[in-house]
Amino acid sequence: MSDAGWGIVFVVALTAIVSAVITVTIWQAFKTQQRRIETNATIEGEAVYRTLLEDVGSVQRDLSIGQRTMIEELAQVRLRLTAIETLLREVG
Repeated sequence: MSDAGWGIVFVVALTAIVSAVITVTIWQAFKTQQRRIETNATIEGEAVYRTLLEDVGSVQRDLSIGQRTMIEELAQVRLRLTAIETLLREVG
């Protein structure tokens, strides 16, 4: 090959390498932006999930308090019912 032929090969090879580098750089920039968006969405989703867990915990505490109150009131009703049954046995 002549010097002009090698010059053309060199220019074509250099153009291909530069094009590949530019393509990979642009590709990675888009992928980085995509990951950033996904990460932000994940963080927001986790924040919503955390809030939901806190709300569920609060509701469970309220239910637990309500159940304890109902158990105490049921125990009082049983005591009163036992007293009424005893009174009815004595009278009847």
